Amino acid sequence: MPVSKSSRMKADESYGNRVSELWYVGREFLRAGQIRGVTIDLARELVARQYRTAERGKIFVESKRDMKSRFGRSPDIADAAFLMLDACRQRANAIAGTTVAGGGKYKDFLAFTRKVDALYS
Repeated sequence: MPVSKSSRMKADESYGNRVSELWYVGREFLRAGQIRGVTIDLARELVARQYRTAERGKIFVESKRDMKSRFGRSPDIADAAFLMLDACRQRANAIAGTTVAGGGKYKDFLAFTRKVDALYS
């Protein structure tokens, strides 16, 4: 999938592994203002994880084990948030920076979120 509306690079071209993709695509959604209501605990985890750029410019976030030993605990809240975001990307083809999904069953991401909200109401 594309990283964001502004960068049509595919995620596997930008990130060294799936965890790095989840965290950095999440960052793109945050930058685009599509994720709101971030708690203090989530914000702390989001800014705590370190990264490195490897050969060919691919980004790698630090391993969970390394972050845990350095940060003092596992980034479970952020991992859960980014897994939930990934479900939106996979099911509705949500792309950071746009309200219209890239195709799939739900072409309009806003309509998709309203349908999900109605299920939980």
